[in-house]
Parts: sequence; structure tokens; C-alpha cells
Amino acid sequence: MLKDLLHWKKRPFIYSLLITIGLLIYGLSMEYGNPKMYLYTLITTSMIFVLELISTIYLSKKLLIQYNLPSINKNDRIANLVQHIVLPFSFFIGLSSFMFFYQYSIIKYLFLAASLVIFWILFTNISAYYEDKFKIEIRTHGIYDSLTVLAYFGIFECIIDITYYLNINFTYILVLLSITTLIFCLTIITRLFPANLLKIIPIIVFINVIIYFIGKYFGLESLRISFLSSAVIYFFIAYANHSKENTKSLGVIEEYILLFLIALVILIFN
Repeated sequence: MLKDLLHWKKRPFIYSLLITIGLLIYGLSMEYGNPKMYLYTLITTSMIFVLELISTIYLSKKLLIQYNLPSINKNDRIANLVQHIVLPFSFFIGLSSFMFFYQYSIIKYLFLAASLVIFWILFTNISAYYEDKFKIEIRTHGIYDSLTVLAYFGIFECIIDITYYLNINFTYILVLLSITTLIFCLTIITRLFPANLLKIIPIIVFINVIIYFIGKYFGLESLRISFLSSAVIYFFIAYANHSKENTKSLGVIEEYILLFLIALVILIFN
């Protein structure tokens, strides 16, 4: 995949770098107490992000028409909307919100460094998809699984932090977190098409609500709670992929449960 990224257009990398630098300045402005600067930087970076996302889709479609090439499959419009619009915007919102609430944490810079690669692969995949570059699109398509988990982590953490600062009622927090989990589960179903897993979604929502209860009971940091909830989403994505490829089995489920329980014990008692 790295070879594809390096030999593909330079535009995805350039815009990914610009967005990352913009978010870095945004983070530093907050850290050093310059509210006007971080507001302007966030607005500018958001505009660059939207411009690149929309223009990549538009220009790639225009290229197909220009060279009289066959158009992409029109049957997957909802999945494309989720992958090319909903998830990227969710990730951007989650990332910028996370940086706002963790102004003095080094974790935000790790998140930001990862975002450079994520945006680069994302823009490359979108461009390859609409230009009908099948091999590159397939090799970079896995980015949407990572994008889903990280976007969920950022937004889940953001909801916990906002409700804490606003002193929102505990019941409302659970409702917001449940709705967030439900929406992300539906995006997974929409992307991967394992409709038979719809019945599992309430279980995923229930598990993440329980995780929040357990986290609060043991006095866990919100970051640890968000990490565990994101791990559940990751396992759901992995299981959905197994279901789509007809490779799921009881052994696979047991392995995921075991890994999750190990992570749960480490985060609670460490």
C-alpha cells in the first residue's frame, strides 16, 4: 500500500499535510492561550478539509467524463455517502474536539500524527474510487475500518467531556452515548452489508453502556472508558468483516471476547 501512496498523485499528501499542520497550530494556540488564533485556525483548516473532500470527488468524477470512461457503480450511494462524507466529517470533528479537551496532553499529538496518514490514505482511496483505479482503491479500502474506530473514539470522548463540563444529568449522558454507538453501528452495517448482524447492534449498545457504568464505578479516566468502548466497535467491525467473508466461527468470537476481557482487566486494575 505504501508503494501505491508514494506513486499515486501528490495532491492527497499535500492536503493531508496542510490539514495536519492547521490542526497542529490549532492545538498549540489553545495550549498557549490564544483563543482568537485557534478559532481562526480551526475555521481555516475546516475549510481546507471540506474543499479537498468535495473537490476530490468532483474532479475525479469529471475525469471519468473527460476520458469517456465507464462511471462507478450507482447502487452503493448510501455506502459511499457514509464512507466518503459521514465518516471523514465524524473523524475531523472527533479529532478537533479531542484536541480541544486535551490541550496539554501529549496524546493529542499522537492522534494528530496518525491523522496525517489517515487523511492521506483516505483522500487517495476516494480519488482512486471515483477514477475507477480498482487496485489502489482495494488496497487502501481498509482505511474506513480505522476511520470508524478513531472517529467513534474521538466523538465518544467528546460527549463524555462536554457532559462533564456542563454537568448534564447522568441519564442524558447514557442516552447520548447509546445514540452515538447506535449510529456508528449502523454505518458499519451500511458499509459492509452484513444485514444479519442488525440484531447484534442492541447488544453492542448495551455493552458500551455497561462499560460506562463500570468505568464510573471504578473511577476510570474518561480516556480509558472511551478506549474500551472503541475496542467493542473494533471487534464488531472485525466480526462484520468475518461475516461478510463467511469466515466467522465460534473460535473467532471466543478470541475477541478473551482479548476484550484482558484489556478490561488491565485498564481497570492497572
